[in-house]
Amino acid sequence: MKLGLRSSAISFLAIILLAGCLNDLPTIAPDMEEKLQSVFGLKNMNQSFQLEIENNEKTFQSGSDIRLKIMNTSPHSIYFDIDSHIKLLTIKDAEWEEVKNGITYKGTLVISPQDTPLLDYAKTRVKPDLRDEFQNTDQKELVRILIIGELMDNDVRTGEFVGAYVDVYIGP
Repeated sequence: MKLGLRSSAISFLAIILLAGCLNDLPTIAPDMEEKLQSVFGLKNMNQSFQLEIENNEKTFQSGSDIRLKIMNTSPHSIYFDIDSHIKLLTIKDAEWEEVKNGITYKGTLVISPQDTPLLDYAKTRVKPDLRDEFQNTDQKELVRILIIGELMDNDVRTGEFVGAYVDVYIGP
């Protein structure tokens, strides 16, 4: 009986400690979500396409490669201007601030409509560089990976921009 009670107490303490670690991660307030949509003029985030992190990891070190899969979930092709379609953002003083990306992109990318075999997704990567942010802290920083594309209709760009994001945590 004592052994069962002891292992239950240890399990309970482990759960509390894990929950405490999870609560240390920063979160995003609803007003910041609204600011993001107004700054980039995007509505209906994560509806026309979605982002997925390889291996479903959420925490990385600054300067790590983060591999992403962009999946088109719409009936339209999506055009991406490689020079400006990826934004790495964090929150500073209640504003979205761009984070340096250690990767340079060139050219354009078009992802075919959903259910087009092998053409309705693409893979890319980002490399957030927050080394300067961690000089006096061991806190994790929330970084939003935002990708912006433009819907196409019959291979013609429509001027309607869509976006998708995924949040990750970057530590020293």
